[in-house]
Amino acid sequence: MGLRQSRLLEADASGIVATRGKELHEEWKKKRDATLATGAEPTLVVATATGIAHSVAAPSGASDEIRVEETLRESGRPGRAGFGQLVHETILRVPFGATRSDIARIAHYVARVVGASEDDAEAATIAVERALAAPIMRAAAASERAHREFPILFGLENGTLVEGIADLAFETRLENSTRWTIVDFKTDRDLAPSLERYRTQLRLYLQGIRKATGAETSGVILWI
Repeated sequence: MGLRQSRLLEADASGIVATRGKELHEEWKKKRDATLATGAEPTLVVATATGIAHSVAAPSGASDEIRVEETLRESGRPGRAGFGQLVHETILRVPFGATRSDIARIAHYVARVVGASEDDAEAATIAVERALAAPIMRAAAASERAHREFPILFGLENGTLVEGIADLAFETRLENSTRWTIVDFKTDRDLAPSLERYRTQLRLYLQGIRKATGAETSGVILWI
């Protein structure tokens, strides 16, 4: 018994046991740090279509048909951002065949939610009524498959996952195929400064729809 204690003490005195323990701890720590570093790296890069449109030019070689359809706008209507939100939220909620009173009821409800005035609600009612009469909205109303706030999610070639919500998407039956049309509602006082950015965003939506359905696509910016 005394001999075993003596040999243990000799090993400890030589530093062999203590050094080996330290080495094992350092190896464990390096593996742990490497595992944490690997886990901290994102496996998916997600970006919104709006964010991409703000940061890059239109995709090269894009051949999507994107046109602007314009409605009559009152020259004296409110021009602040809150009014645009009011119009946008109202048109997303009204049925395609809504009457003026239907639109007014929803516009006044939305106005209370977003803190807009009664006058703003009246102006939004006029704007939405005219928008529903636009040719592209009549085409959507005639479609058997039309969706408001249509979610889009797809991957780019660089691995980025793009997500967005299209204001309106509807399907049209063609002779031997189908076409999906994406409509983006805009209420800008002057559309020109942001037009290319809007087109870039819409092209991304169309790219996502094509990947998901294999159908033909087209896009419309409805300037309300």
